[in-house]
Amino acid sequence: MIGPLVFHLMVRATLGQSSELDLPDLDATCEILTDAFLRATAPSTP
Repeated sequence: MIGPLVFHLMVRATLGQSSELDLPDLDATCEILTDAFLRATAPSTP
């Protein structure tokens, strides 16, 4: 779960404020990654 967040932070730090790449802010990134993780690991409904 931490890998995608670390990658996001490293890319953001490397690119800085690039007009070519529009990355979401840290809060939005955490929300997106948490939602994806919970959907992927949620038990299946009968």
